[in-house]
Amino acid sequence: MKMLKAKKTKYKKVRGTNRRLRNIDQWIKENKNLNFQYLKSYQCEYVKFWVSPWDRLSLTNSQFPEPEGVFKEKFIQGLFEIYDCWKQRLDQLGKPYYLKIWLFEKDLRRSQVVCAIGEKIQFYENTFTKAENSDHQKYDFENLDNLAKAFHWEKRLDDLLIENDFLESPENYVDLEEYLEAKNYFENYVLKNYKATIPYDSEKFYYVLDNDVVWLGQKA
Repeated sequence: MKMLKAKKTKYKKVRGTNRRLRNIDQWIKENKNLNFQYLKSYQCEYVKFWVSPWDRLSLTNSQFPEPEGVFKEKFIQGLFEIYDCWKQRLDQLGKPYYLKIWLFEKDLRRSQVVCAIGEKIQFYENTFTKAENSDHQKYDFENLDNLAKAFHWEKRLDDLLIENDFLESPENYVDLEEYLEAKNYFENYVLKNYKATIPYDSEKFYYVLDNDVVWLGQKA
C-alpha cells in the first residue's frame, strides 16, 4: 500500500454535544454484551469507536478532530465499562484468554477493547513492539485517573513498516505529481526518520518508523 505524506488537514466542528454524548452512551450499551458465538468461531473479538461523526470515512481533506473534553472522557470511560463486562463473561470460560484495552495516544479513534482465545492469544500478545525506557511514563487520564488506576498499563509502540521498494517507477503512478509526492515522502521522511530495518528476504526489507504509542490496559 502506498503511504503518501499527508496534506494539511482541515477539521470540522463537532456540533450537538448532548446528542453526541447520547450516541456514545448507546455505543457503550450495545457493546457490553460479548459476542461469544463470534469469539468461538474466530478466536477473537473487538470493539472500536463506532460513533458518528468520528467513525466517518473522509473522502476529502477535511475530517472531524480527535475526541476531546467530555467526548474523550465519555469514550475512555466506555472502554472501561465494556472491558469489565467482557471480563465477567470471559472469566466464566475457565480457560486462558487475552483481554486488553488498546489506547492510542495520537489517534484516539483507533482505541478499542480486544479479546482472544486459543491460538490467537499469542498473536495479539505480539501485535505491538515493546517500548524501552518506559518507566515513570503514563497516559494522562485527566478526570478518569481514579478509574484508570484499577488497570495495569503497559507502553507499547505501534510501528509503521515501509518496504524498501516503496518508491516504484514513475510510470506506475497516475501522473508525475503523484510520483514526486511519493518520492518526497520516501526520501525526506522515511529515509531520514527510520529507526531500524527488518529483513524480509534476500532482496527485500522494511524500514521501521515510529507511528504511535499505544497503552495496553488490563486487570488482574
